[in-house]
Amino acid sequence: MNNIEDTTNAAIASVATKSTVAGASASAIGWLTTDRYVALGGLLVAVLGFAVNALFRWLDRRDKRRQMRCHAQRAEAEEARAVELHELKLRVLNTRLAAEGKSNGDEALDAVADLTP
Repeated sequence: MNNIEDTTNAAIASVATKSTVAGASASAIGWLTTDRYVALGGLLVAVLGFAVNALFRWLDRRDKRRQMRCHAQRAEAEEARAVELHELKLRVLNTRLAAEGKSNGDEALDAVADLTP
C-alpha cells in the first residue's frame, strides 16, 4: 500500500472511533432523558461506527500480514541466491586449483579475492 492509502485508512478509522464514542454518548443521554429517538439514533451511530472501525482495522492487519509474507519470501530468495553464489564460487575455485595443480593456501586466497566483487 502507498502512503496516501495508509493515511486515508487511518483517518477513516479515527473518524469511525470518534463516531462510535459520540453515538454511545448520544444513546446514553437519550436513555437518561427518556427520549427514545435520540437513544436509538445514538445506538445506530455507535453500531455503524464500530462496524466501520472493525472493518478498517481488519483490512489494515490483513495488509500488514501480506507485506510481512512478501518480505519473508524476498529474504528467503536473497538467502538462496547468496548460497548459490557461494557454491558457484567454491566450484570455480576448486576448478582453478585442480587445473593449476596448486595446493598453496595463499594462491587459493588470491583466487578467492579475484572472484569477490
